Amino acid sequence: MQMILDPEVKKRHPIMDNVKSFQWFPSSNTIIAISERKNGAKLAETKLNFIQIPSRNQYPQASLMDLEIVSFEWHKSNSILAVLCKTVGKPKWSVRLFQFTKDSLIYRSGHSELPEGSAEHRYYDMTIKWLNDDIFVVPKYKENNLDTIAVFPY
Repeated sequence: MQMILDPEVKKRHPIMDNVKSFQWFPSSNTIIAISERKNGAKLAETKLNFIQIPSRNQYPQASLMDLEIVSFEWHKSNSILAVLCKTVGKPKWSVRLFQFTKDSLIYRSGHSELPEGSAEHRYYDMTIKWLNDDIFVVPKYKENNLDTIAVFPY
């Protein structure tokens, strides 16, 4: 086995550095690679890189400053990606939507803040899910020493 040849430089080399996670598109030979850039120990920037395989052609990179990607979920149409983000160092959560066409990536939403919970019920984990054409955000918190969830429509 050999790595895929990069046609631009005519060499076989890794796609990128600092990859936190990756996932295949549900309906094409494209990888979403999530990479992070840190400023010392603090997260400074998260990037979503969209890379077609084997050509290595790329959609424009999406850069999220001071945001950590917590969860992402594809819509059943396989053309809209919902990304759940958390502000670095704060209990603030937001959802970003990206729509893909054959040749382009369209950023669909601004910074939409989600409920933060209360002092008694601080959210410690959150996930995002599509149900038909609606997005739901599901945070977890502790209540009476039990893991508890809440469900919010987006």
